[in-house]
Amino acid sequence: MKIKGFLSVVFLLTILFSSCKKDEKDDVAIVTDDPRIRAMSIDKISHAFVINDTRGEIFNHDSLSYGTKIDALHPQFSGYAAGLRYQYKKDERWVDYTGADTLDFSKPVWIKAIAPDSNYTKEYKIDIRVHRYDVEGFEWSDEKAIFSEQNAVVVSQKAYFYQKKFYFFYRDGNNDNHLFVSTDNGEQWSKTTLQLEEPETTWKPDWKTLTFMHQEQTLVVKDEITNTLYICKNIENDVLMFSPSKAVLPQNTTLKTPLFTLRDNFWVIAEEGSNRYLYYLPNDSTKKEYIKKESLLPEFSLDEACIFVALSGSSTKLGYILVKNGTETEVWVMDANGNIQQFSTGETFPFHTEAMPLYFGNRLYITGGMIEQDYSKKFYETPNSGISWTENSHKFLPVEVAGGSLFEYERNKIILIGGQTKDGFYPYVRKGVLKREILEGRVN
Repeated sequence: MKIKGFLSVVFLLTILFSSCKKDEKDDVAIVTDDPRIRAMSIDKISHAFVINDTRGEIFNHDSLSYGTKIDALHPQFSGYAAGLRYQYKKDERWVDYTGADTLDFSKPVWIKAIAPDSNYTKEYKIDIRVHRYDVEGFEWSDEKAIFSEQNAVVVSQKAYFYQKKFYFFYRDGNNDNHLFVSTDNGEQWSKTTLQLEEPETTWKPDWKTLTFMHQEQTLVVKDEITNTLYICKNIENDVLMFSPSKAVLPQNTTLKTPLFTLRDNFWVIAEEGSNRYLYYLPNDSTKKEYIKKESLLPEFSLDEACIFVALSGSSTKLGYILVKNGTETEVWVMDANGNIQQFSTGETFPFHTEAMPLYFGNRLYITGGMIEQDYSKKFYETPNSGISWTENSHKFLPVEVAGGSLFEYERNKIILIGGQTKDGFYPYVRKGVLKREILEGRVN
């Protein structure tokens, strides 16, 4: 009897519970008197809008980027009850909103939500906030001269951050080479000594090819006379001494251009007859000969190529070779094993001679340069390591310039050193700070 009684109680509880669950489902299904809006979204603009039912307000907590167009949008709504209808206020009267109408949010917009039973309504004031200050742009400092000679003729130039100092190399119209150094983030510059280990040697460094060999331990540059590489052998009291590299390419091989260091290997492009190959020099003092990567290098023009290394993701470094293809930029990317492929399969951008790469805020940019004699200050960016590119409408250089050097020297701060403008050599340093940092009081 006890067991039978127990089963009877369980049966009754099961019926009661099932009945409650059914009632709850029925309640949800038959809601027709709730006019509240649950969510609002605008395609390609935002899905993060705050709904305040108490105040009857809809707004975005994080303001949209400066310049975002909000005068012709199509918001989409969803309610707590299925089948809500919507109206918007136009010329002091309510007009049905179908979702296809274009609404101008440059000023607040009033929306009325109507419950399915038409007995209840709720009005909302929608305020879409856009930054009035271009916080994603740079605020640039005044010009700081690297040296006082304003009419210098510069044939090639390059700046590098090395041993916690900025170095600026350039060759003038008389093929004399000069070196300036700054120990305080480019505020003050002084001329220092640039020497050859064998002073009687005549050389003609192409400073545009200056790069690091083996994990940023040695500076290396191509000599245009001997078509060989010179390495920075010694640094003492800011004296930089260069000497020919003792590492050699195989016989019947001609150096085309130095590239970069990836992981522990320093890479160059060299030619064997009419064929081009990649060669690498391991970071091993016992090996003085470059090793050939057997696969033939793809055909692309190295004339005016932009060559650099940048991060992809949080830790992987890739080598980039940007070349001209017609009027557009073709992006080739190489990994640490020497595997190279064309990345620019999406949207690209016009090729600019002597454009400058910049890795900033976990994103890669290309900026400046020139098309024929038309100098640029525009920024192009890629969100996917070079596959596709778009013009950035917020960031600009302080001048239209080509052939300078750009660095991120502190968080959200960049520095432009040197370059060439339509008026000639640009012997200045300019610092850029994200305006957001200034607005939020994080910098002076």
